[in-house]
Amino acid sequence: MKKTLFTILIVLVACVIVKAQSVTATSTVTATIPGALHLAVTNGGSVNFDFTGQVSSLATGIEQLNAVTLSYSSNTPWYININATTPNFSGGSATAPMPSSVLQFRNNAGGTYAPLGTTPISLTGTTGAKIPPGAGTIGIDMKLRPGPTITPATNYAIGITYTLSNL
Repeated sequence: MKKTLFTILIVLVACVIVKAQSVTATSTVTATIPGALHLAVTNGGSVNFDFTGQVSSLATGIEQLNAVTLSYSSNTPWYININATTPNFSGGSATAPMPSSVLQFRNNAGGTYAPLGTTPISLTGTTGAKIPPGAGTIGIDMKLRPGPTITPATNYAIGITYTLSNL
């Protein structure tokens, strides 16, 4: 009987010792996350100003609020610039072209209109005052003021470049 009790005791102690053991292992997870910038024209890919029946507006201009909407996302501080792709509109008179500066723009969050040119101008943020990372939309108001001396034509056009940058 003593042997049986002793055997049972040994088995119980062995079970407790086996259960009390633990083993661990570790691993490392790494990730590389590059700067991610996205910019798209979501509304206003083609904006039309029609002065038909509005001759008096040639001098004062026609305004289109939220003419263009940009959607953006960036995981780094950023800013957006805008510029014309050419110094003059295509179409109209080759000898008296309509300059890009007759098209003015502003961020619809407020501010004054600025003339469009081939040199990039800040739409929001600057290299020295970047916007925090995030995503959203920006509306752009536009105003076209060709003036009363611009040659009549139905085919004036100009390209506009929007640049989202974190530099």
